[in-house]
Amino acid sequence: MANNLVLLFLALELVSVPTYILIGLSRRDLRSQEATGKYFFLGAFAAAIMLYGFSFLYGAAGTTVLFGRPDALHARLTQVGAMGDTFVVLGLVLSLAGLTFKIAAVPFHFYAADVYQGAASPVTGLLGFVPKIAGFVAMLRLLSLGNWSYAPQQASVGHDALFWLLWVLAAATMTFGNTLALLQHNVKRMLAYSSIAHSGYMLVAVVAGPGLLSGPESSPLRNGLTALLFYIAVYGVMNLGAFAALSFFRKPGPDDLDDSIESLADLGGGARRHPWAALALAVCVLGLMGFPLTGGFLGKVYVFSSALSSAQAPPWLPAEAASPRYAAMLVLVVIGVLNSAVAAAYYLRILAACYVAQDAPGVTASRCPGLRLSLAACAVAVAGLFFRPGWLFDRAGDAVAGIAALPRSSAVSADRSPSTPP
Repeated sequence: MANNLVLLFLALELVSVPTYILIGLSRRDLRSQEATGKYFFLGAFAAAIMLYGFSFLYGAAGTTVLFGRPDALHARLTQVGAMGDTFVVLGLVLSLAGLTFKIAAVPFHFYAADVYQGAASPVTGLLGFVPKIAGFVAMLRLLSLGNWSYAPQQASVGHDALFWLLWVLAAATMTFGNTLALLQHNVKRMLAYSSIAHSGYMLVAVVAGPGLLSGPESSPLRNGLTALLFYIAVYGVMNLGAFAALSFFRKPGPDDLDDSIESLADLGGGARRHPWAALALAVCVLGLMGFPLTGGFLGKVYVFSSALSSAQAPPWLPAEAASPRYAAMLVLVVIGVLNSAVAAAYYLRILAACYVAQDAPGVTASRCPGLRLSLAACAVAVAGLFFRPGWLFDRAGDAVAGIAALPRSSAVSADRSPSTPP
């Protein structure tokens, strides 16, 4: 709901500060204190970078009230060589760099594994979703200031810089996250790097944009923003379910207190001792993998479909105006599909440990009825969203209508030749 940069910054910090406290209070060992320190100092550094970027946007526009004014910065972005263009692009790049910390994307992704491992599993499940959705919503609000002008004839130096920056961030985040997850034996660290990889998939939808140049805005098959909001909601449920399952399985920890399991070996025999909890974990993990009959599968289909849609040149665009962006989007989708295949390797390791490995000694089950209910609800939601996704699609489409500042007709009319019928 922020309508100016100052309120947006305060809102983002109100998301971050409570998470610093939750991590520090969630456990009594040194790992939690170490995770709190890393998360706090890196968060402060990222916030400073983002605020520095906001200062450039304020200097270029002359006001902090930028949202709700579609032309506030668009004119400067489309003026190649204008003095204001450099400051606007620099401001957006610095702001996006600070927001990469919120979404755990490259290059501010190094904290994720240590923080996920140091915090208690319920806090980790919250940490993997709430700051991420806040960061992506803020990112979409900032990018909407440029009116999503991805048309080749409208492209300026600023637009090219932002497009290729997001493209590189998406490709690098997917690849780094999945590659590092393959090397892990700690489930929480594995899911931490998985969270980084999922941020990369979501960035693919950000690069695709709101589908202004191809197809109806409301369709998640063509609208990257609708696909992003659907995907992040499904991911939040899957991530919470996975960490709820880790909280369900307990073992003696420091100070003779029961603690949630962390290693793959601790999951051994979980399916034989607690079949329903193991089934719920399997549903959530398969959803994270993007397996069919889960909401995660639909999420990836819509993200990659919106990217492919943006890679198709509009029929009214002259052949000589073809842009390398179209080929780049095809390459980005290929990278995303290959990363999804790589991710299946470590997700299946979690299921194999639960269903095939020998029983782990000393592992018990939580008796908390709220935890059991939450785990079951997450599993049902992950499976149910595959069969009834319409409700979430409608809500995502309504939200996108408030984010995308430029209507499709305005973007298209700027690129049509005078002889092209409307």
